[in-house]
Amino acid sequence: MKIISTLTFKHTLKDIHKNTENRKFCFVLGAGTSRKSGIPTGGELAIQWFSEIKDRLSSDELETWVKEQKIDKKNLAISYGSVYRKRFENDKTSGYEFLVQAMKNAKPSF
Repeated sequence: MKIISTLTFKHTLKDIHKNTENRKFCFVLGAGTSRKSGIPTGGELAIQWFSEIKDRLSSDELETWVKEQKIDKKNLAISYGSVYRKRFENDKTSGYEFLVQAMKNAKPSF
């Protein structure tokens, strides 16, 4: 595999887009790539949502859920999916809308 700079990558994509019809790409991005565009990371969101969950549940309910889901309170990012589902379990549309708003003012970047 050839390694190229971001600048070369950018110009290569621009050439392909300009000169080729119907060419499809798939980009596999690592965790945190959204941060540079102004979107909170999954870990940041998990911390925020976990705090909100704590406000909504009794201590016993919280601890039961944490144990059942094997939530690591010191590394909430790895439990992003469980935290998201719990936070928005009563209104799934609110979860989707929250993410739309989080990305609303994002600026794409390399």
